Amino acid sequence: MIFAKRYPLWDGANFVEDSWRREAGGGGRSRVLRNGGIFEQAGVNFSHVHGDAMPASATAHRPELAGRSFEAMGVSLVVHPHNPYIPTSHANVRFFIAEKPGADPVWWFGGGVRFNALLRL
Repeated sequence: MIFAKRYPLWDGANFVEDSWRREAGGGGRSRVLRNGGIFEQAGVNFSHVHGDAMPASATAHRPELAGRSFEAMGVSLVVHPHNPYIPTSHANVRFFIAEKPGADPVWWFGGGVRFNALLRL
């Protein structure tokens, strides 16, 4: 979160932080900036959640993961600049791990990055 601490030095806008907890385990932190000199809106989010069993929606396509504990971590970034020549940016990266005693852990990464130009160049 170094960027969020140093950004106000560049254009005077401040990030507003919101921390949250997940009752079943874990939590996260979001920082949002609005109406800065460079960015109309920007957000940086981090989450780290865990649980005793993978949700049914996650095991529907991977039944071998049923009954495993899990951890999931993610970072996302959404940036909408004022300047129409600078593309909006959306990025996220996720890490998942599912574990069961006596079995090898199953893990994977996910995510992506997208830039959207507002004006045709």
